[in-house]
Amino acid sequence: MIRSKSRLAYQFAYRLSDEQKPKDANGKPKKVRETQFYSMLGTRGVWYKGWHVCTVHAPAPSNWGNFEKDIWELYCMDGDLKLELTPDPTQSRNLANDPKYADKLEQMKYMWFVQAGLYKGMPIDDRSAMGGDRPQLRPPAFAQDDPKDATFSYTYYPGGSEIPEAVAPNTRGRSYEIEAIVDFSTGETPKGVMIAHGGSFGGYSFYIYEGKLCYVYNWLGQQQQKITCPLSNLADEENTLKVVFNKKPNQQPDSKFGGSTIGEVQLYINGIKQNTTIEEAFPEYPDQFLTQPGKFGAGFNIGRDPGQPVSSDYEHEFEFFEFEGAKLKKVIVTIKNDAGAGAIDPETELIGMLWRD
Repeated sequence: MIRSKSRLAYQFAYRLSDEQKPKDANGKPKKVRETQFYSMLGTRGVWYKGWHVCTVHAPAPSNWGNFEKDIWELYCMDGDLKLELTPDPTQSRNLANDPKYADKLEQMKYMWFVQAGLYKGMPIDDRSAMGGDRPQLRPPAFAQDDPKDATFSYTYYPGGSEIPEAVAPNTRGRSYEIEAIVDFSTGETPKGVMIAHGGSFGGYSFYIYEGKLCYVYNWLGQQQQKITCPLSNLADEENTLKVVFNKKPNQQPDSKFGGSTIGEVQLYINGIKQNTTIEEAFPEYPDQFLTQPGKFGAGFNIGRDPGQPVSSDYEHEFEFFEFEGAKLKKVIVTIKNDAGAGAIDPETELIGMLWRD
């Protein structure tokens, strides 16, 4: 605000003189914002000293491409007294087609490319999730000609950082096994998370709690599915604790569960199938688990669950419910090549992630 003729009048900060601008500790005029750059999912624009330019382009996953053919629009949002333009904050008057503002349009387009260079706004990308090869952070687990019963295993050790979901084992739409190798020779009471992926809005966790071996699959934060068995007194230096999810390829859940996968879950201790109890499940599927088709939106951890907890069992525990009372040696995750071509729809998954964001 500045005072003019005994009244307060609004003035844009970038239009203030050095005398009018607020001062820093050294008495020098503070810098004010003159530019705002934007680029996301193929759309782009820039604001510069009251002017705004943008393109007409549908966002990803439109797969339009042809960015060099984009139509540009030009707006004088703050008004310009010299050009006798009144403010247009609602962007209702597109000046791009008026020859009087051709130079201004080119100046603003140039400004967008300058800002894109400064803030790494290139390349522009509006690709669909379907067409063409997509960049991969790691090679896929299976080749296209691998048999459906082929498996791929990942081995992890405790003490590492959280693993981003993009490079974590992809259990969506398929059968899988999780195997923890544990040393119980300390004689202490074991408890804590051996492996957790996701969080309170979707994920899974394999852990020991109150003397029981537990596996929880949290379906989109709406239903925790939990299977347990007693953990007998183990004292050996190497013991195998395993959970197995076997997909039912010929069984589809109710349509209200979307593209979820249904299957049976079983727990094993040292290779022996245990007598288990399913403590929580969907009422429609009391003896089976549903796994969600979309991503969890959170990372993958060994020996702890550091984010919003997957299971409500340990939501009030301290220190991320880290594994203790025994030594976790390693965890092996094995996935099976039975997801099927239609089990995971990348297009739907991408749209779902955009909705979530």
